[in-house]
Amino acid sequence: MKSLFLFGSGGHASVIADVVRAERRYQIIGLIDDNPLMTGRERFGYRVLGDRHALSHEQADALFLGVGDNHTRQRLGSEFTGWRFPTLIHPSAVIGANVTIGAGTVVMPGAVIEHGATIGEHCIINTGAVVGHESRVGDFCHVSGNSALGGGVTLEACVFVGMGAIVTPGITIARNCLLTAGSMTSKDVAEGATILGNPGRPFFNRRSLS
Repeated sequence: MKSLFLFGSGGHASVIADVVRAERRYQIIGLIDDNPLMTGRERFGYRVLGDRHALSHEQADALFLGVGDNHTRQRLGSEFTGWRFPTLIHPSAVIGANVTIGAGTVVMPGAVIEHGATIGEHCIINTGAVVGHESRVGDFCHVSGNSALGGGVTLEACVFVGMGAIVTPGITIARNCLLTAGSMTSKDVAEGATILGNPGRPFFNRRSLS
């Protein structure tokens, strides 16, 4: 079994740890957290070894970013060059044929990724989410629990799809968009928009963070 550092010690990291245990491919040897107050503490059965500087004197086969915020994962991914970022897939997830899943991405329990879909790097496909056939999910996206992307949907980088949100087939959501929980999107969405309601309408434009 290979060894793994898990970056983060919050709620999202605890769920990542559950996936790691279920997969049984990696063993978490410690947590990394930049908050100095966390060093030495026990979190969900693992010790916080220190901040990122601990990576220079501790050894592991891989590093995983257990951080829920898309833009924070994007920043960390660019900072931790040279590390192997594994792809984590819970055994209860359903993965179709000809699916591609990028490094550093996690697929949570009960998620479904249909035939021919492409998932980018450092994404979160959360519990019970559905990614339709031939859909393309860009890097650093989060498809929240029980949300659904129809077939042929495109999410560009750093899109957040809220819990229970629906994107109808063939739609393109530009980078840095936020689809709020329970919203339904049936038209292409411009960069940085927040979509609210059913049917979904642009609510305000978010400042591009990347």
